[in-house]
Amino acid sequence: MDIKVDHVSKAYGEQQILRDLCCVFPEGKTTCIRGRSGCGKTTLIRLLLGLDIPDKGKIEVISDRKISAVFQEDRLCENLSAASNIRLVCTETIDYILKKTEGKTLIFVTHEEQEAVWLKADKTLKFMKDHLIK
Repeated sequence: MDIKVDHVSKAYGEQQILRDLCCVFPEGKTTCIRGRSGCGKTTLIRLLLGLDIPDKGKIEVISDRKISAVFQEDRLCENLSAASNIRLVCTETIDYILKKTEGKTLIFVTHEEQEAVWLKADKTLKFMKDHLIK
């Protein structure tokens, strides 16, 4: 199913960001969204991901699939704990992930220590389970 943007408008206060935008993102195709700084690219992505709501118009998205994105900046929910942020995207149990990644090397970054720590997957997930996921 294509993603359809139908007459979408979005403003932040008096600043109109998107006005009556109509476009279709075809299923199975790669689409590049580009433009000058401040033209509404990030706003459009936030609307497509459901992180924001259009002031007018509607967006039809693929309802039975997960939509994900990687942002240049951190996109954590500041009001949630580290564990709660992980739970937002981690639908598998930690024990299952531990079993699935046994023996593999992962990078785990802790903000408290401000450094990357290389750990085997089982040690990383044990650390997460013992210290973060409560």
